[in-house]
Amino acid sequence: MDNETNHTPADNTHGASLAPDRRALLAGIGGLAAGALLVGSNAAHAGPLNPPAGPIASTGKTLTEVEPRIAINSTNTPGSSATSSIFRITQPGSYYLTGNIIAVQTNRHVIAIAASGVTIDLNGFLIRGLGTVQGSFDCIFAEPGVKRVTVRNGHIELAGRHGINLENVDGGLIEYIQAQSCVNAGISSVGPFGSARAIVISHCTAVSNSSQGISSGTCSVVTHCSATSNVATGISADRGSTITMCASSSNGLGIFAGQGSTISNCAAFSNSEEGIRVTGGTTISACTAYDKTGDGFNVRTGCTVVDCTARSNGRHGISSLGGALIRGNNCSENGTSGAGWANINVGLQGDSRIEGNDCSKADVGIGVTTAGNIIIGNTCSGNATNYVIAASNRYVPIINITASGAAAVNGSSATSTIGSTDPHANFAY
Repeated sequence: MDNETNHTPADNTHGASLAPDRRALLAGIGGLAAGALLVGSNAAHAGPLNPPAGPIASTGKTLTEVEPRIAINSTNTPGSSATSSIFRITQPGSYYLTGNIIAVQTNRHVIAIAASGVTIDLNGFLIRGLGTVQGSFDCIFAEPGVKRVTVRNGHIELAGRHGINLENVDGGLIEYIQAQSCVNAGISSVGPFGSARAIVISHCTAVSNSSQGISSGTCSVVTHCSATSNVATGISADRGSTITMCASSSNGLGIFAGQGSTISNCAAFSNSEEGIRVTGGTTISACTAYDKTGDGFNVRTGCTVVDCTARSNGRHGISSLGGALIRGNNCSENGTSGAGWANINVGLQGDSRIEGNDCSKADVGIGVTTAGNIIIGNTCSGNATNYVIAASNRYVPIINITASGAAAVNGSSATSTIGSTDPHANFAY
């Protein structure tokens, strides 16, 4: 009976024959539970019936919290004729533009910086000077003694002197600036009495300025910049600097670097003077110079030029005073302005190593006009004279393989047509 009682439909709470009293009890429990849930839900969402006394405080952020910077305007950053400025920043901090600034006052910098530790965000807006009418003043000017200045993100044009002038600054950053049609340089950090130091100029363009496009001081970095149609040098950096991933076209001089600098992965195209010119002890690598009047690469004593391309330059493709390593370069069709120019030329001083270069279709392939150099592993082809080498130089055999008639190859083996087993031989063909 016990087993039968435990399995009767009456004991199954889901069955249709549940006893009436048990159904009522369970229904009451369910109602209480539902009520408890409802009360809990209402309690969670209801506010107090009696709000606290006093004014209701805001829960939003202040303007300073939303935009923790200082707007550049006549209230926050007033300038004056006494300070030769329209706006003047006198305290460290972060500043920004709220709109375009179109100068109407002559003989004033548009924005003067008189404090160290200043960042200016142009916020994508434009600062326009008055050109020659403005006088010899800048759109943005850092006063003497200022350090650590950042200027970013906007447009500069028609400055009476430089677009951005950090010539007095040690430690600066200029990025994402377009500087155009200034009376002097678009962006400058090289002063008349020395250079600013440790300036980084990144992702900037300089177009149609009446002097230099972009110039930087000692120990600077110029990267991912472009300079076009500037009257003087497109991109320049003073001693101990790095210029990388830049392009310079249709300027006077394409790219310049001072002593002990490095230039890499840059292009100079159709400039009226040299493509790339450097002073002593500088390294140039993986660059291209394709110019119409001057040398492709013009280097002073003790420089390195490796893995570069020089083509269709008016004078020498690569010209060195001496003491150079010139290796692995491709030089072709240089000397377009007349006879006597070489794809590679080393003169005045010796002590150069000219190695593994390919030189073709110029008046002279490789010209070495002074003593004391070594010439190994080069190939010269199609030049009016492949090699012109002065006395008292050292070179491995120069093998003439210009003769035609070598058999064609169609198979897995063939006899050498090089004419030498010397792995360092120079070739003319």
